[in-house]
Amino acid sequence: MNIPTRQHPLGAGHGAPLPYDALVEYVESTGAQYVDTGIAPTPTLSLDCSGYFPNTVPGPRFGSRASAASECIYVVGVTHDGSDVARFSLGLGGTGVELQRYAAPKPLRRFILDAAAKSASLAYADGTIGALSFVQQAFAGTYPIYLLAVNLAGTASYSITGTMLSACRILDGSTLVRDLVPCRVGTAGALYDRVSGAVFRSATSTDLIPGPDLP
Repeated sequence: MNIPTRQHPLGAGHGAPLPYDALVEYVESTGAQYVDTGIAPTPTLSLDCSGYFPNTVPGPRFGSRASAASECIYVVGVTHDGSDVARFSLGLGGTGVELQRYAAPKPLRRFILDAAAKSASLAYADGTIGALSFVQQAFAGTYPIYLLAVNLAGTASYSITGTMLSACRILDGSTLVRDLVPCRVGTAGALYDRVSGAVFRSATSTDLIPGPDLP
């Protein structure tokens, strides 16, 4: 009798085995990991990430930048402006577009960027929502978007300990190009892409930390 399992979801001999051992609640960074999505920014890109993005200073950053002063996509959790005020911002085309400013930093749970609609939003751990419409600037680049760090002209920067990722969807127009969910391969955390069927591991020699297995 063919009994479905995690490795053979249709039963032994029916369908290829899954490339992971289990789906997990999240994958976590210690500051030594990042994931290369292989997707570069475009004017029609949408990025939707959920997880736990801590209110450390500096805070977690995701995205792609040609240089420190010229950004294609740059999502900032918490940063510091020299006056003990943390800010939540999203940088486009070299200028920071500020969403919210708090004297007391708040952890983030989700951020959404829709380049085509010229809108962005941040959802905080306390339930607060920040929304923004912006005038679109140059929004295309050759450097792929990193998760859990920023791709700064080919170098990973700003990987922050304690950042957790529980989902990430990337669309180009109406086409879903990445649908990443956390998984565990052995003892290592990774992201499984439901679009391509590929597993995205840490791009460094340090594995991501997997959260608890999902039932």
